[in-house]
Amino acid sequence: MKSKEILNTLIVLQSEVEHYKTLLQPHDTGHIHTTISFITERIQSLKDELYGDSHSAQSKIPKQMEFEL
Repeated sequence: MKSKEILNTLIVLQSEVEHYKTLLQPHDTGHIHTTISFITERIQSLKDELYGDSHSAQSKIPKQMEFEL
């Protein structure tokens, strides 16, 4: 995947995680927690692919693209 495609995918996935977080309820939303966890792992994988190791990936993402996960 090209860098531009990875960045676009990161933006979409981070936006989706934020949306899914709004759907969480105190009970019966375990599937949403699972989805958020899976997508969060995918986001980290894409950051690693784009920037290398996971330690430096976090610091290289532009601030406007960062969502608190």
